[in-house]
Amino acid sequence: MRWLAVVAVLQLVNVLAQLDRYVLGYIAAFEPAPCADACRQCDPCDARTACVPCSECRTEHSATLYSLADATCLTAGQYGLLTGAAFSVLYASASAVTGPVLDGAGGRIKWILCGAVLTWSAATASQALASSFAALLASRAVVGLAESVLSPAAYSIIARTVPARRRSLANSIFAVGVYWGGGLASLCLLLDLAVGWRALLAGVGALGVAACALVAACLPAGSGGAAVTGVDGGREAAGAPPGSSAAGAASARGRPPLEDETEGEALLGRAGGADASPALLDDGRSAGDADPQQDAGRGGGGAAASDAVLASKAGEDARGPGACGHHSRSRVLRVCRAPGFLGLVAASTVRFLAGLSIAFFLSKYVAVAFPDDAGAFAASNAAIIASCGSVSALSGGWLGDWLARRRGNDHLWGLWVPVVGGAVAAGAMALLLLTTSFWVAMAALAVEYLAAEAWFGPTLAALQSLVSPEDVGTATAIFVATTTAGGSAAPAILGVVWDGLAAKEDIRWALLAAVSGSYLLASALFVAVINPCRARR
Repeated sequence: MRWLAVVAVLQLVNVLAQLDRYVLGYIAAFEPAPCADACRQCDPCDARTACVPCSECRTEHSATLYSLADATCLTAGQYGLLTGAAFSVLYASASAVTGPVLDGAGGRIKWILCGAVLTWSAATASQALASSFAALLASRAVVGLAESVLSPAAYSIIARTVPARRRSLANSIFAVGVYWGGGLASLCLLLDLAVGWRALLAGVGALGVAACALVAACLPAGSGGAAVTGVDGGREAAGAPPGSSAAGAASARGRPPLEDETEGEALLGRAGGADASPALLDDGRSAGDADPQQDAGRGGGGAAASDAVLASKAGEDARGPGACGHHSRSRVLRVCRAPGFLGLVAASTVRFLAGLSIAFFLSKYVAVAFPDDAGAFAASNAAIIASCGSVSALSGGWLGDWLARRRGNDHLWGLWVPVVGGAVAAGAMALLLLTTSFWVAMAALAVEYLAAEAWFGPTLAALQSLVSPEDVGTATAIFVATTTAGGSAAPAILGVVWDGLAAKEDIRWALLAAVSGSYLLASALFVAVINPCRARR
């Protein structure tokens, strides 16, 4: 179970990344509590005559200390850019590069990740010194650039260290960091009112030092070694004699077998891939049994596959970074041509539109729809995100694995989880936006998170099953770049809509279209991926 410890470390780093990503959105969305009613229809630094009482109240209650938006005079349009495009443009662009780079980084992946953690944490801490939109824009861009390393690195490590039958669960454990980090960001509203936004951002940035030390100490140096694939209990390791056991394979490496270890894992070594044996294909065949034409369609090594059984180093030339995939362009083309890959990315991009709309504009909606409940929202929203989001993500991963096992380890069956979850979440979100009761809205939000957030583990497991193991980093980079860039359009559009509204509560209709509409469309697109891909297999 060493893979679980690796995934836990990656999850904690993900918690920090999400906290750094979302904290600005929360602390810029709310007015100081005493001014909530007076400022209900006024934006920060609004000079309209109707907003004079609001301006006076903000001054009286030191709004610039407790409100980032007041201190920097953010309009809703600028808020939308900061929470959306300012982060995602470099994040998405860099993700397209970091995936292929990390695929060839080998054991250096964890050191690259350490550098990224320190960079995005320093950029978050620098926001404490900002006094203008331009300064915040620059720091958010650096946060996005550095965080682009995390997902390709983490999913590449997961694909190489986690047994195939546990991969959906591992993806979900990692994804839980999104909800814990989001929950902590919501709780930062309470800290903001206690210490001010500048001290808060400086403290959040300082957490990066501890996270970097954790990565350096706990992740194996060989995280970027050969992939562990097709390692269900009854399958044989590439290069291992038929019928050999995990114990025998482990003995060949001079150590006892690990719990839940299979022959392939024992030969590869979970912590050190430098002397790894050739990887199995996803369907459990060794490289020597591969059909070149089939492997060409899968993005595999093809013609030289039979030589991979004879020597692990020769196998690297056949399946690894040498002959078939070292060049970044060939990797990208191979991944994009995988049947179903682009459809899966399209469905996930629409799903991200809904998620980012909730993440950054639900708090602004609640601030005007329920102005006296800022403290209650900070606590209840944090509890819902952390608990319901985590339960949904983990149960979704378990359910995705269960559906896949019932259909011969076909992870495409797991996509029924986001199909059903998206439909339920669309209804829950409609209730949240149309009710006039704060606590009914929070109950609907809990249902929404329980239904919607089960999607990520099964989706990533399906994505990993569509491409060859050596291309997982590249596939993840394309996935992350596209979904983030597409999804980030939502905050920018909603910000423009907000600025044009006389009655700010009317943002509910734009949110209804952006969230419930996107959930339903994404469900339909996931269905469109499942059957054609299964028919090609």
